[in-house]
Amino acid sequence: MTSLPLDGGLRWSLWAAALLLDMVSPWWVARHTHQVPPHPEHLPERFGLFTIILRGEAMAAVVHALDHGPALTSEALVAALGGAALAFMTWIGYFDLARASGERHVADARGGRSLRLWAYAHLALYLGIAGLAAGTVHLAGQGTLQAASRELLAIGLGLLMLGLSLLGLRASDVEGVARRLRRLAVGLALALPLLALSAQPSQPGVVLGVATVALGIQLAVLRIAGRAARS
Repeated sequence: MTSLPLDGGLRWSLWAAALLLDMVSPWWVARHTHQVPPHPEHLPERFGLFTIILRGEAMAAVVHALDHGPALTSEALVAALGGAALAFMTWIGYFDLARASGERHVADARGGRSLRLWAYAHLALYLGIAGLAAGTVHLAGQGTLQAASRELLAIGLGLLMLGLSLLGLRASDVEGVARRLRRLAVGLALALPLLALSAQPSQPGVVLGVATVALGIQLAVLRIAGRAARS
């Protein structure tokens, strides 16, 4: 309401400040979450259901692009299959490796901060899923790869991998091999998409192949980290 009488840059600045306050304020009270902890199953269930819906909508968008494209070409089919492979790998990373839908118990201040990190990691994950879906839909409708599609896929892949890495963090992973491996997974999430961008391939199949390999490497690191944490 305060922004209504404003115009131009002042209104956008006020909106940006309000968004920043909304994003930062939960961290200020994170250390007090254990005093009135949320139900350990409620939030993971809701986030998990929304992840399933978003992943399904992304797949539906790819199929829609195939059905309404100018022509059904081999490049379009490769793009659709690559998008499906990335969708299945995202499912494995979220539910099996990161175990992001598991119960979230908050027993102390560290648990409260871990809950905030887990919740905000979904923002990167969801933006990544949307970016990958948009890039795949674009690829399904063109025979050659444009710079905008490549950048959209790389940014989406990076955000997706970053979200999975942060979701895989545990409040108990303070020291040891598991913690270092999870940090490595975060580094891979930032580095591998940049490498894919620098390669500048021209065929959709090559781009999606690089994306699949990059995500596969990160999932392997997360699997190793999970085994190390349980040993």
